[in-house]
This record gives sequence, structure tokens and C-alpha cells, in this order.
Amino acid sequence: MILDHDLFNNGFEFKTMKILEIKKDAALEAYKNTSKEGRKLLEDLFGNYQFQLITERIKTFEDVLEELNLSSIDFKVVCQHLKIDEVAYRKLRLIVQCLNEGWKPDFTDKNQEKYYPWFEVNDAGSAYALSSNAPSRANATVGSHLCFKSRELALYAGKTFDKIYTDYLL
Repeated sequence: MILDHDLFNNGFEFKTMKILEIKKDAALEAYKNTSKEGRKLLEDLFGNYQFQLITERIKTFEDVLEELNLSSIDFKVVCQHLKIDEVAYRKLRLIVQCLNEGWKPDFTDKNQEKYYPWFEVNDAGSAYALSSNAPSRANATVGSHLCFKSRELALYAGKTFDKIYTDYLL
């Protein structure tokens, strides 16, 4: 067995490595406010994936699971005996969680705007996604778990995941 003092006695040196932690929000803010060279440096350090917009990273439900570090097999097992609309609701909760990137609605804050996709169904049964603002009142036109922090995210979710919304609503 080699002990630490034996390594020092044989001419080896240990160098202490310090870890620098940075909050993701701070890194994203730095990325937005730096030069091309600064963005390249941040991408080299953390990977350019970290600096893509969430709407660039998330295109499918599988992307949602990957972003949240969840197993698709585990999700299928948990949902295997549920009805289609129940599975869709669970998927939508994960989609909203993922796209909101940690933002959670505060329904005690009447000034905080919250958004959700709005669908109009035509005679053929297909839907078109719009966006609506969800005022903070006792009555709600959408489940509070399914609102977004921005109109753009609500529109994106409604258009990108329209099949899942259809399974949930119809």
C-alpha cells in the first residue's frame, strides 16, 4: 500500500484542484452579454448545448425526458395502465416543467402573467394553437400546472406538442 507521505518522499507532488461553480442563470446572462470570443470560451467550458434556447433543444417528448434526466422506459411503466388523456396530462406536466426551466407560477401574485396554449378545433377535428394570458383568479380556465412564463413558450408548446394536447383535451 502506498501512503501519501511515500508519494511525497518519492518526488511526486499533489496539486489541489479547486472547483468553480457558476449558476446557470449567471452563465446564460454572461453568454448574452459577451463578445463572440467570450461566447466561444463559455461554449468550450460548458458545451454549446447549455447556451441554446430551450426551444432549440426541445423538439420532442423524448427531448423533454432527456432534459429532465428521466427514463422513457420508467415513464412508460408508470403510465402503462392509464388512459390516453391521463398519460397526456403527465406528459404535459413534464413539458411545462422543462420549457419553463425552473420557473413556477405564483398564483398569489396577481401581477405575474401566466400563459397557456389555446386551441380552436375545426370540423375536421384538428386544432390550432393560440396563446392566452391566465389571470390569477380563483376560477381558472386551465390547470395551474400547465401554464407558461411567456406567450412564446405557450405558442411553442401548443404547436410542437399539439398531438399530446389533443390526447389530453379530446
